[in-house]
Amino acid sequence: SNANVQTAINAAAVGDTVIIPAGDCTWTGMVTVAKAITLKGTGAGQTIIRKPSNVQTILHITTTANGTIFVSDITFNGQNFDTGPEGSIIIEGTANNLNAFRFHHFELLNAAGRGFGIYLEGFEVGGLIDHGTISQSGGGSKWISIEGTGPEDLAVRQAVIDKEGPEIVIIGKQA
Repeated sequence: SNANVQTAINAAAVGDTVIIPAGDCTWTGMVTVAKAITLKGTGAGQTIIRKPSNVQTILHITTTANGTIFVSDITFNGQNFDTGPEGSIIIEGTANNLNAFRFHHFELLNAAGRGFGIYLEGFEVGGLIDHGTISQSGGGSKWISIEGTGPEDLAVRQAVIDKEGPEIVIIGKQA
């Protein structure tokens, strides 16, 4: 459950790895990560996290100046429910850390009927989104939204984005 994952994240020290076991689970609330840890499933397609209609954001990452937050080997399935003005996954911060996050070896499926799949917000939040599949079966989503004065350095590499319409949207002043 999201509560068990949040408890493990809260107990983790900087540099620790929190492993989410294989299975298909619906998170009934948002999970937050605000320290340099690794959040790891057992593989995309094996660890599946579903978002119910009453939860706008299932993962909220706040970057830190003292390390990189890693998220990998997880399938996130938004089931085409709206995220509202933000995203299924939010990455934000003011850490001035050019390597603040790495989101890799993942699937982001049916992220939103309206809204964003991954929503980056803040000042100089840099990181890497790679080796992932982002797919939408319908709706008006934008896959990656960048808002604010950052990111300072964002790379999207070896990611498959499968959807008609806007894939990456930039809002506001960019560095």
